[in-house]
Amino acid sequence: MVNNPRSLLQFSKALGRWADDDPTAAISWYDQQLANGAFDTKSLDGRSLIMSVFLGKLIPALLMADPAGARQRVAALPAIHQQRTLSRSDSNLPEGAFAPFAKFVRDLLPPGQHGSVLAKPAEFIVSSGNLKDVTAYLVRIDASPVEREAAALAAGGGEVDKIIRSRPILRTDIEAIRHWAVSEAPETADRVAGTALAHATLSELNRMDFTTATGIALEYHEHGGNDEILGWFLEKLIGSRQDPATMHALAGKLENEERRGRILSAWK
Repeated sequence: MVNNPRSLLQFSKALGRWADDDPTAAISWYDQQLANGAFDTKSLDGRSLIMSVFLGKLIPALLMADPAGARQRVAALPAIHQQRTLSRSDSNLPEGAFAPFAKFVRDLLPPGQHGSVLAKPAEFIVSSGNLKDVTAYLVRIDASPVEREAAALAAGGGEVDKIIRSRPILRTDIEAIRHWAVSEAPETADRVAGTALAHATLSELNRMDFTTATGIALEYHEHGGNDEILGWFLEKLIGSRQDPATMHALAGKLENEERRGRILSAWK
């Protein structure tokens, strides 16, 4: 049906748009393809990638039109692949499906997978809106603390991605991301900021200057009273092309011995 990843991505997006416009027709087409064996090409673990991708795009429409059918289709997948399928529902999840989707995820998946799946819509929401829209999403799904932390991390990265499409990230952007995270997931706000700062530094588009990013991380470290922002900033840079001597000097400022050692060993 689809013989390369690029075509699969384009086709799945088109299916999602079709499901938005005419859910009955899109779902009927999917079921017909399934009955005809169009999804029978399987990976070594027995999962049809095409089926998983397409079903993920249909979940929002199914939740609104046929919740029992949505559960039946996803439950029929091997348990280890249900999470991946639901994670593909983020880009066409309408506001009215937020709460049903969250309930669906919580009912079907084990608790340890709830955060990562429910964080995916947050990343998409901020890419086409703003962080306040993510706040509204968290309220609508009555997010748990763990779910809020995962969503805050996803939204922080999504906010960076959105900004760099038009301009470089500024210090005020990182401050705004952290300020928002403090209100929504205070326990992970520094991790959100440190991760966002590293993301801005590693971006190919409108990359933040490393010296500027380092200065921001160090200032937070000196005045924040903990290792979190600098520590996460450095951990997310592991594997990048930074000067080892500079990274050693920065890691040496961390008070946590285990984290310091882990980062130093990565930059031998």
